[in-house]
Amino acid sequence: MTRHSAKARLFRRECRVQPRRCRLARTRAIRQNLRAFIDKGFTAHHDVIEYLDSPLLKVFHGKVTMKFDDPSMETVKPTMTHFFYMDEADPSKVSRWVGSVGPTGF
Repeated sequence: MTRHSAKARLFRRECRVQPRRCRLARTRAIRQNLRAFIDKGFTAHHDVIEYLDSPLLKVFHGKVTMKFDDPSMETVKPTMTHFFYMDEADPSKVSRWVGSVGPTGF
């Protein structure tokens, strides 16, 4: 059985009562964690394993090798997926990009 702190129990109770507030708090936490991760500084190398192509959507799936600027940090290789939505007027141009990488650790 997992024990949760009083703060975690209160947060879960607030989420049931005010779900919009809960989503906003989670979004802020995710953004803060993402910024902290990116601010560490790293070089990323993408190894595309799978590529799906259509006129208005390109999908890249594979692994990304992240080597940190700080030599004391280990290199990580999380899974990545990137979606490139092509411009309808000019399909040679990307109109929108959505990417996901992770997890980098638990």
